[in-house]
Amino acid sequence: MIYVVSDIHGRYDKWRKLLETIKPTWADTIYVLGDTIDRGPEGLRTLLDMAQRPNVVHLLGNHEFMLMSVLPTLLAQLTDELVDDLEQNDNTISMLANYMMNGGAATIDELSALNAIDREEIRAYILDMSLFEEFEVNGKSYLLVHAGLDNFAPEKALEEYGLHDFLWVRPDIRKRYYPDKTVVFGHTPTRVIRQTYGISPDRESIGEDGMIITDGMIAVDCGCGHGGPLGCLCLDTMERAYV
Repeated sequence: MIYVVSDIHGRYDKWRKLLETIKPTWADTIYVLGDTIDRGPEGLRTLLDMAQRPNVVHLLGNHEFMLMSVLPTLLAQLTDELVDDLEQNDNTISMLANYMMNGGAATIDELSALNAIDREEIRAYILDMSLFEEFEVNGKSYLLVHAGLDNFAPEKALEEYGLHDFLWVRPDIRKRYYPDKTVVFGHTPTRVIRQTYGISPDRESIGEDGMIITDGMIAVDCGCGHGGPLGCLCLDTMERAYV
């Protein structure tokens, strides 16, 4: 079985409950579409758990990217020289402030409690994350990304897109990228998508926070980082699980 989940945002308790619900075997694969960290208190603990599971494939999300952007500063020894450098480098301060404002404070607190081995494992795990995955399930083609595809052109190869094209776009769920391929994405909570485009929950959903499945597009971020459920989709059966 192929499972897809996204935007866990520090909710290790939800992640563990999801595993208990879907009961994956080692023959199954769980694709995590990024943003496992930030906002919630145990994002790094969740990443460390995933890193020990060979059947979990984690894509890069914008929050993992933001952490890597500020990680050298966070791990540097706090000296008078570093303080002087920070005071003189507005870009570094701006990145730190932006990261904190977007839920990074919880991850910074968690990072400070980790030992050096776990910190290095987190760093290596994030650096190994891909920007997209493609495969077929039951004869249907799927493209998995964190946020969508910005600056899209149908003839454009995926390798030609920039990192930001995969991580920050807010796609229009009413459209589709490819006529023969379904794009599965997270990043934007489904409640926000429904409110933006006036989409009503379908009978297979759990309300405004349920996943959105259209012809060619599937949105799976159910707002776990904002008090909503954590949703998981099985691409083999199209069954949905919420915890």
